[in-house]
Amino acid sequence: MSNIPFCNNCGSELQADQIDIANDTGHCLKCNTTTKLSSNFEILDESIQPLEKLTNPPTKSITLAKTGENSYEIRLSRSRSRASGIALLVFSAIWFSFLFFLGVFTDLELFFSLYMIPFWIVGTGLVMYGINLITEIQKIAINYDSITISKQRLIKPVNLSINFKDIISITIEISRSDSVDSNGGTSTSYHEFPTITYKNGRKTFFETAKLGEKHWVIGFLNSIYSNAKKLNKDIV
Repeated sequence: MSNIPFCNNCGSELQADQIDIANDTGHCLKCNTTTKLSSNFEILDESIQPLEKLTNPPTKSITLAKTGENSYEIRLSRSRSRASGIALLVFSAIWFSFLFFLGVFTDLELFFSLYMIPFWIVGTGLVMYGINLITEIQKIAINYDSITISKQRLIKPVNLSINFKDIISITIEISRSDSVDSNGGTSTSYHEFPTITYKNGRKTFFETAKLGEKHWVIGFLNSIYSNAKKLNKDIV
């Protein structure tokens, strides 16, 4: 995991000018609160943290419930994905309006009309993804045998149960994307995705969570997984 400071209240990443190393504090401009830096660096530590140190999620958008003696449920607030979904649907409406204008108000040749088909397909995909973001509820059910990732949504819901014996790693994967800015230069952005790699593949989850929330979830799952390996010698 990367040692990136974040706000304990809203989970936003703290920039360099918001950090006071000497006083061990960081001031979040988004929610106007002060965070003790050392408290969230404990969560980002590479070593496995004791479970009792991770029972308080960093923000109110993440809820943790104990559902049994050795079982828990972590739920991500729908509001985190809803805003992204609405923005995507607005963009999709603009996208389709442009395509409709080209098709109706211009005299297109047949070849060019066929050329536009992939753009209609892309627009349809954007709408479907936006609807999923708005309707999606993500939660993780954990016990000392398995982790179940649930994404309740309108299109292609997910309910994947992964046995601890099949898990290879529980970590943050970083994805890099390059884009061209208005001045013709190239800008690079990095996105972090909580990921479980297991025998048959890998699965990301809580993609729309804040940075601090993602690291807390990974720390909590790794603590559970570590305890499970101590109790069950069959887990390698």
